[in-house]
Amino acid sequence: MKTAAYVFMYAFEQVISFVYFSNKFNFKKNRLATGLAFLISFAVQFALNYLGHPEVNILSFFICNFMVLFLIFDATLKQSIFHVLLLEVLMGVTEFITMYGASVLKIASLETFNSNPNVMLLETFTSKAMYFLAAYLSAKLSLQKDRHVKDDFSLILFILPLNSILIFFAFTYLTTHLDLNDFAQTVFIIVAMITLTTNLIAAFVHERVVSTLKSNTEYQLELQKVEINTEYYKELEQRNDLASVLLHDIKRHLTVIHALSAQGDNDGIQEYIRSVQENETMKATKEYSDNKLINVIVNRYANRCLQESIDFHCDIRHVDLSFVALSDLTSLLDNLLENAVEAAVQSVEKTIDFSIEEKNEQFVLFKATNSADTPPKRNGQVFRSTKTDAARHGFGLKSIRNIAKQYDGEANFNYSEEEKQFTASILLRSKKENL
Repeated sequence: MKTAAYVFMYAFEQVISFVYFSNKFNFKKNRLATGLAFLISFAVQFALNYLGHPEVNILSFFICNFMVLFLIFDATLKQSIFHVLLLEVLMGVTEFITMYGASVLKIASLETFNSNPNVMLLETFTSKAMYFLAAYLSAKLSLQKDRHVKDDFSLILFILPLNSILIFFAFTYLTTHLDLNDFAQTVFIIVAMITLTTNLIAAFVHERVVSTLKSNTEYQLELQKVEINTEYYKELEQRNDLASVLLHDIKRHLTVIHALSAQGDNDGIQEYIRSVQENETMKATKEYSDNKLINVIVNRYANRCLQESIDFHCDIRHVDLSFVALSDLTSLLDNLLENAVEAAVQSVEKTIDFSIEEKNEQFVLFKATNSADTPPKRNGQVFRSTKTDAARHGFGLKSIRNIAKQYDGEANFNYSEEEKQFTASILLRSKKENL
């Protein structure tokens, strides 16, 4: 049983390393190479354990885990050294806390730990549970690989190892203070191994769920890219059709202008040119941005403004928005412009000014100012929807605030009674400062 327990513990350590490394870094080798590397690491550490020298165990842990991380995962030399040292420190600290914590709490003395093999095994299981908890917590709290896949339930999983630690301390106390037979103590050790295995299974199931959610998110983003490209190319096709119409009509326009010029009718020429410029064919589609998504969305609302007789002004600078997820950018633009159009169409002035520009090389500012004759309603300092079905439509401003918060920015909404204008300013922090 003792040998089986030590095999289990060393295998458990390898699984913890795998969970930690895979959360922090991407793989650069296939599954077979990964499994073989961890198997060799386990075999070397388990074999060297029989030498009975703690310093050898410490050194073998570092070398084996370093080789696995550096060769199997996409980690630099410095990163490999740092993270393996961190794991070794976590393991040492949890072992110290377990032994001296048990002694302070009168669960088992240090003498009992050294003299009773079963107590030593149970306290070792306790330290491994603490080690798993510390390593998993460290990996999750510092995880930056994917900003848009939320993992809000990882912390709940920490209840399992905490509960395991309490159970192991209880087993240790019973083994120390009661005269238990060998069978009962063996049952405790088996239950301890099963409990630790349950912790790992729960963690792996959770990681699998998170991985599936990430894949689904990436799939949805790919679908969104396809839709954007499809709509963009339809827009280009429409623009080409309009250009063909203009080229077809240009000869007629030039003939009319030539006739007016021959008559010396300068006022007539200016009026005719103005009528051509005001033609809906000339206004229908514009290149507002070199960003496909922005161009598609802004053109959609620009055409709505044309139909609703809203004077739409747009100023979009050359801004790198690659740090914003397509879904977030779509939600932000749609909510900003939808609210602006709905307010402007009910006003007398019917104007919208929309701009996107970079600020201080660290922020991107989205700003929409629209005419609004009726002041928006407030809940304290927070604006709320003025739509009839406010329960459903009140999510626009909330969505904008959530996106701003997600990108370490802020959302400000202001209404000017004097100018009868509503202004929404959304500031997002780009990735430049986070690199």
